[in-house]
Amino acid sequence: EIFPDGDRVISGGLEGAVSIWNASSPHCSGPVLVEISFSNWLLGVAVLHGGRNVATLTANARVTVWSASSGEWLRTLMHFSPAPPRLGAASIAFHALSSSGDRLLFANRNAVLIWNATSGDVLQQWPIRPSVAWGLATSADGNIVATCGDEAMTVVDSQSGEVLRIFRREASEADRQRAVST
Repeated sequence: EIFPDGDRVISGGLEGAVSIWNASSPHCSGPVLVEISFSNWLLGVAVLHGGRNVATLTANARVTVWSASSGEWLRTLMHFSPAPPRLGAASIAFHALSSSGDRLLFANRNAVLIWNATSGDVLQQWPIRPSVAWGLATSADGNIVATCGDEAMTVVDSQSGEVLRIFRREASEADRQRAVST
């Protein structure tokens, strides 16, 4: 993800670390500005508060907010220990929700949650319809949320949780044959 100032980028993954890099280097081979290490796989990152903070989601279902300048822990928004089976790594999606970066969106097999990233308060929550969320996207103003799963993409009003539209994919003959043979 790119920070709003365009001067920094953040990366992370299964190696269990988040790195914040100087994006103005032509080869991005310079020193890492900030590194945050984890004992678990990193599944998602989001830039918050205009680039002052970052949020991470790890495979143990821990959503944590950190200082982008120092890597200092600021708060944990959610943590299940151990992660319940329904929150398996492949079934969690995570996204920064608003352009100001003050809200975070999290989805798993059961629900979508929106937090205030500063206070940690849950602002909105609604059940996943009709299936697990593998991906999330938001409108630029953060008012519309789309969750994408196996069965459909659902578009939701982020203020009310009202489903605005569901796009369903028709299963192909190959999909139906695979389902029958397994």
